[in-house]
Amino acid sequence: MHEASLRLPAAILRFAVTSYGRGVVDLAWRRFSGSTSSHLEPDTPETPIFVPWCVYQWVPGPEVSDSREAEGLTLASRYLLRRSREQGPLALRYLAASAEAVFSFHDVVQVEPGTGLTMRDALTGAEAKVVEQTASQSARPGEILLARVATVDGLSIIDGCAPIGFPPLEKAGIIELRKRIRPGRRAISSATVREHELDLFATYRQIADRLLHPRPPIMQNTDGEPLVFARVSFEVPSARSAFDALAPLSIDSSPAELLREATFDADGELLAVELPWLRKGGPALLGSLTTLGRVMIDRQRVVVEVNSEERARKIRTIAEERLRDGSRHLATVLESLEAALESSRARGPSADAESEDLNSRPEVQRLLAERMKAHYREWPSMPLPALNGRTPLQAMRSREGREMVEALLLDFEQHIDRGPGMTREILAELRSRLAGAGSGRRTHPGQPTTA
Repeated sequence: MHEASLRLPAAILRFAVTSYGRGVVDLAWRRFSGSTSSHLEPDTPETPIFVPWCVYQWVPGPEVSDSREAEGLTLASRYLLRRSREQGPLALRYLAASAEAVFSFHDVVQVEPGTGLTMRDALTGAEAKVVEQTASQSARPGEILLARVATVDGLSIIDGCAPIGFPPLEKAGIIELRKRIRPGRRAISSATVREHELDLFATYRQIADRLLHPRPPIMQNTDGEPLVFARVSFEVPSARSAFDALAPLSIDSSPAELLREATFDADGELLAVELPWLRKGGPALLGSLTTLGRVMIDRQRVVVEVNSEERARKIRTIAEERLRDGSRHLATVLESLEAALESSRARGPSADAESEDLNSRPEVQRLLAERMKAHYREWPSMPLPALNGRTPLQAMRSREGREMVEALLLDFEQHIDRGPGMTREILAELRSRLAGAGSGRRTHPGQPTTA
């Protein structure tokens, strides 16, 4: 089977070029790629999907014909008209199976390394166990492949596969494609997928391009404000007067607690102290408080460090209201994230090494792990952008929602042991909790549902 899958496409392409000229391949490529002027380059990364599509799925127009008998046929079917007597029984059965196969997105359900994969068509719901030695060495459950599956005598092989597999979180794009091509609420057939094959390739290219050329993330703080490092400085009559005015910003500590780490002169006068600017409420992962900034008081100078322009403006307003007469705003200095990173690189690796040393301490690791575990246990009740603002428990009430929740869980599974918090026990706990949250009959993606 594998030998036939390698030999026959090349033979069919040679036949096509001999029969219709080299331009037939470029004509197919323009149709496949959606371009009106490009030519197929030998090193194009889409060759693994273009060749089987060109040979087995593309139906040339009347401009590519040498007889009325060949019109409306694929290149493989035209090849069989001329060369069928040269083929053995297995090759003929393989060509018939390849004519039936169609590119689609497949979820990797199970992997037997070195042997094969169990794959489920994300559009039709059809499931197949394919014999595949190479892909089974690297594929992981939850991965999404754009592939063709050909089955001969009960044996299935991958008969063309895109070079880039998608992680589970890309399932949302596949679900949207399925919604577009599904006729009403009926199941999707292979014929329907074939009719929308160019939509499949366009979806593949869009996702692959985003994965290969990711846009820089938009960095924001917990309030959704763009990250800008800001230092707001004030002149004050004394460190003590500034502390008395600004200590209430640290809502989780008393003045006495804040002063335990302060610096005093020989007469007991306050010289310097540092305190956090806090607000009640915050992400579950970080606790019940949100840190808005850091207030540093040093003799007659107050400097507040924050991470957005909005917070810089807010702390200036608060400070000017609370600081006693004789205080004045000196400056607000803004530094972009890019500039801050460049400045950090210029200072050398010492700061990073110090941070890594702190993070490697057992007590820090235990605290982070505990907070991560608490986060994951609250996760089923958290509204998520990937679920269009729904919680996983809410999403489990619909078929598409269940698919996306499963994709998120598979993503968790792929990242187990890469950091603190997520464990196989917690993952099993999440699956158990979510299993009973769905309503209605569970179905595969290609099967009709009951309302």
